[in-house]
Amino acid sequence: MPDGSRAKNVWVQTPDGKWYHMDQDGIMQTGWFYDQNGKWYYLKQDGSMATGWLLIGQRYYYLNPSGDMVANGKTPDGYTVNADGAWCNPDGSAIVVNNSNSGTATTRSSGSSSGGGGSSSSSSNNGSNSTDKTDPEQPNKPEQPDKPENPEQPDKPDQPENPTVLHGSAAVGYGYYAKVAVTVNDDGTILSVEDDGTVPKEDGLSPAFWNKALQFFDTVVGKNLSDLKAMKTTPGGSKEEKADAVSGATYSSNAIRLAVLDALGESEDSDDFVINDENVLTEYTGDSELVVIPDGIQAIDEYSFSGKENVKKIVIPASVTYINSSAFENCSSLNDFEVAEDNEEYYTEDGVIYDKKADSQLVLFPCGRDGAYSVPDTVKTIGDGAFYTSRLESLKIPASVETIGSGIVDYCSFLTTITVSEDNAIYSSSDGIVYDKSQTRLVIVPPGISGEHTIPNTVTELEDFAFYSCYKLTKINLPGKLKTLPMGVFAGCSGLKTIQLPNGLETIEDRAFIGCTSLESITIPEALTNFGAYVFTQCTSLQSIKVDDLNFEFNSKKGVLFNAFGDTLYAYPTGKSGDYEIPSGTVIIKQGAFFSATDLGTVTVPDSVTDIEPIAFVMPGSDMRPANLKLKGSAGSAAEEHATIYGIEFETVGGSQQPVIPEKGLTEKIDGVSYRTFDGKTARVVSVDDDVKEIIIPDNVTIQGMEVVVNQINVQAFAGSAVETIVVGDNVEKIMDLAFMECSKLRSVTLGAKVSKCDYSVFNACYALEEISVSSENATFFDNDGVLYEDIDEENWTLVHYPSARADEEYEILNGTTSVADSAFEKAKNLKLVTFPEGVHEIGDDAFYGHNAELVIAAPSGSAAESYAEENEITFKSTDEDEKVESVLKSNADVVADVIPEVVEKVEDTKDSENDGITSNTEEINKNDSKSEDESNKDGSDKVEDIDKDESGKSEESKDEASEDEKSEESKDEASEDEKSEASGDEVSEDKKSDESEDEVSEDEKSGENGDESSDEEISDEQEESTEA
Repeated sequence: MPDGSRAKNVWVQTPDGKWYHMDQDGIMQTGWFYDQNGKWYYLKQDGSMATGWLLIGQRYYYLNPSGDMVANGKTPDGYTVNADGAWCNPDGSAIVVNNSNSGTATTRSSGSSSGGGGSSSSSSNNGSNSTDKTDPEQPNKPEQPDKPENPEQPDKPDQPENPTVLHGSAAVGYGYYAKVAVTVNDDGTILSVEDDGTVPKEDGLSPAFWNKALQFFDTVVGKNLSDLKAMKTTPGGSKEEKADAVSGATYSSNAIRLAVLDALGESEDSDDFVINDENVLTEYTGDSELVVIPDGIQAIDEYSFSGKENVKKIVIPASVTYINSSAFENCSSLNDFEVAEDNEEYYTEDGVIYDKKADSQLVLFPCGRDGAYSVPDTVKTIGDGAFYTSRLESLKIPASVETIGSGIVDYCSFLTTITVSEDNAIYSSSDGIVYDKSQTRLVIVPPGISGEHTIPNTVTELEDFAFYSCYKLTKINLPGKLKTLPMGVFAGCSGLKTIQLPNGLETIEDRAFIGCTSLESITIPEALTNFGAYVFTQCTSLQSIKVDDLNFEFNSKKGVLFNAFGDTLYAYPTGKSGDYEIPSGTVIIKQGAFFSATDLGTVTVPDSVTDIEPIAFVMPGSDMRPANLKLKGSAGSAAEEHATIYGIEFETVGGSQQPVIPEKGLTEKIDGVSYRTFDGKTARVVSVDDDVKEIIIPDNVTIQGMEVVVNQINVQAFAGSAVETIVVGDNVEKIMDLAFMECSKLRSVTLGAKVSKCDYSVFNACYALEEISVSSENATFFDNDGVLYEDIDEENWTLVHYPSARADEEYEILNGTTSVADSAFEKAKNLKLVTFPEGVHEIGDDAFYGHNAELVIAAPSGSAAESYAEENEITFKSTDEDEKVESVLKSNADVVADVIPEVVEKVEDTKDSENDGITSNTEEINKNDSKSEDESNKDGSDKVEDIDKDESGKSEESKDEASEDEKSEESKDEASEDEKSEASGDEVSEDKKSDESEDEVSEDEKSGENGDESSDEEISDEQEESTEA
């Protein structure tokens, strides 16, 4: 644990994705484990949780991908298991397999071992009491079986020939538990769907509404799992029908769909959810009207559903313990939340989320609802951001409310009125604005107010950000007793043109007017003594800051705010443009003084300035950087030092210099992509904006007037972005680790000619990736039909990455490949067969992480691929038999190839004897032509051999497995033809990147191999001519 203590009675997941369980003493458990939810798991000798088919003793058991054992029903691949979880006969008796290496036979009926030699496990009972399994609440834990010396993958029984009935359920939508019985045939096609006891929840809606959705049963007949996952709800209907949410028809139909998916062993659109390692939902990428958040997610992060306008209802599982108030911002159609009844933190009433533990706290209101809303009179607390981005027009707060959180109506741009009950002892309202009971403190202003407003003279205090985003507010009259304008009080009031500050105002805090883009002028009142930072940031229309004549703390010089002595510059009007010369005598330039003055030109800084505070002119990485900004001053001055630190162009008095390159480099954003240079010669890609979909990285970019070469993509440069396609320029040499990590929408990547570094982690969690292409001029990497390989040397290649979203179900790894990188096939869910060639000796630990449950690895027996399959419980198929057949066929072809040259020689002799008039020169030409043709044929044959050893039949293993006669013939072949001893794998280097097709190989064989059909036909014709002569 982070605090150094042991994890106890919990599941623990390691970085490699494996699960372990710790007992009540914090000791890792092994063997069978029975958890508090009544599920069995098997923990292997190394402690890791087993999945898939498992041979224990003489019986087979099946463990779901989540680890829990299937019992008393059907496994996902159609086999029957009994109540003990063992593969069984139709009468329920376990099928016993004779296997001398199986170790101790173990059953669950009593927890005892059979078959001899087994030792009893003594691991802790992990929180569950140990009794006989006939007691369903406290079953005996089975004894741990000995691990077999040579564990084998179980031979799976034949698929059932008869249609199979599967059962599924889903508690989804408007109070219904959908329960279905699904009949499927052997290939997974749905034959029928029937109701299996669907009932409404207690106090649910009328069951009559459920009947509207039963037509969905007929809709799915004839479809398979893929078709079903592509469907969202029942097909369209009128606008009124879709809007008739209370009928439950749409959501009930989707509930059936989820129940059918459950029957087929699948869950709702899991690929639509981006979940980090801490089980936090960070992004929803789907477009469903009804969204069922997967169980197991613990938190819903900020902006995770931002702008999902199609979403109408969200179902939250029991596992969620935290919801960020901005998670569902601008979900303009969201009308309903539903929280699982067993969720310990939250519950819902009327589609609104409340806190179970807090005293009557309203947590989150569905922001798609419009019109008026009255907070229930049982609510005591309205949580922070409770109505964030809501479309409500009016809101009523009852007498019961005692506490109102911060920002509860932020960005509620339609909200014009908030009314508080007169009986409320804490709060009151006037003119649609919320105050405390005595109306001395202004609490909330509805963001939708417009025009001119006057605050009562009784008010002496305003809340931070009180008028936040009141963009329709044009004028505000403040009370005379007000002493402070708090932080961000008018932030985002883009329509505010003028404001009269009260004479008694003493303090203006940070960012008080930030984003007031229509504000043209303002006067500092006579009593003001304190002025914050960034007060007028982004006030793009502000031309002048004036100071009351009676104020003795501040002074205005040409509209720029200074202190009374003129030695401290506080604020420059951000709407002013052109050059500016700071008056001599100025000593300090305050933080944010020029920030966001985007039309600022050259600023001349006198030598008197010795202190320029951070971010006085620019903020690193900010868009608000003046395009023409330049500082001008003396060499070695504070101005030059500041320019160096912040990457601002600097001009010395009397001369010009190149832009200074600070230690942290200069950054330029081009088309949403940020580039940084450290030396003025090369640049790196460092980040990308969230809304960029397509990226083409150029060969060169211009940063602060310098043209530089783009040669690197930094670590995590695009991580988590929404980019869909990336084309890497030809000057990029390095793509650093995790560069594209968690780009959940990334579909296509093209690598340029010079990329020499791009390891497996670059594409980590890019589960939408379909294709990786590589420039034909690249000397390090190449692609095979969209799969990325690295050329280690002439004869050794590494398969770096197979795109997770490729549609193919089968893939054959290229001959010449010697290693497969870590995570190379990560979550390639469509793959069901991967064929390995000879020579692959290294496979990364997580090469097939998250693989399809039906995946089969095919490779030679005794290979590294076989060992990997066994260790990771993946089905293995030997390719040895296929190789033997190929060897025999090719050996026969070699015999024919040896005979042909002799026949050709005889035919040539016959022709010569019948054509005495032909000169010796002609004979010599014919011989040279024949020799040239033979050499050409040899070259073509050699290349075909090296491209695919299985096709050539020339491998030493194939020769060893041939019969004795075949070996004799092969020996004769090798003696008669030099070309067989000269064959080399070097020649394949010229062809390895072109992904030779079978057609191309066929053409080579027809024109080049000595034993092919065209050669036979040619000899036959010549023999016929000789006979006729």
